[in-house]
Amino acid sequence: MTPAQLQEHIQNGDVLISLISTWRLNRNKAPHWVIITAADQRFVYLTDPDHDRDEWQSETDYIDVPVEVNEFLAIAAFGRSRLKSTLALSRRGA
Repeated sequence: MTPAQLQEHIQNGDVLISLISTWRLNRNKAPHWVIITAADQRFVYLTDPDHDRDEWQSETDYIDVPVEVNEFLAIAAFGRSRLKSTLALSRRGA
């Protein structure tokens, strides 16, 4: 999804869950799911509900973390095949 598409889904109240590669974050070659909580022209904001917390970190260190758009586009492609997956969950017709 493009940043504009992310913004559109968020404005519609959709919940976005994106597969990222943690390699650029912690040098761990693992796929990881995060929630996209917001997006604007400069940043995509991520919340990591499943994290390994160090003693000096708090629960809020993993909420609404700003990631520059180009960096997000890089981490949102996993593996050699550059697999990309973002789920948009919505309540249509409810």
